[in-house]
Amino acid sequence: MDIKKLLKSQGYNLRERINLYAGTIMGGVAPAIFLRYVWASGIEGDSWQAELFRWGISVVGAVPFTLNSTSAGAITGYFSANSLKRKRFEKERELEETLRNLNKK
Repeated sequence: MDIKKLLKSQGYNLRERINLYAGTIMGGVAPAIFLRYVWASGIEGDSWQAELFRWGISVVGAVPFTLNSTSAGAITGYFSANSLKRKRFEKERELEETLRNLNKK
């Protein structure tokens, strides 16, 4: 299934699709970032190997949470995209009304 085509067929423009994608991506990486800076920050060491270890532990530790947070991010992105879509349709409708009113005069 092509997600881009599916979203386009439902009337989402580029900005709205980007909101949906961004929410999904942020939801997917949020647990690893959280674990890195909250949980793994106590791991001692200033070398790049220690930093790599901290990120590795965080990514592995985030796996159980990733599906839920990705879903939550996708839902958040979906609501944001729908809000933008609704505002766009309202503006288009207002513009059409204005044009109709101008044509009546």
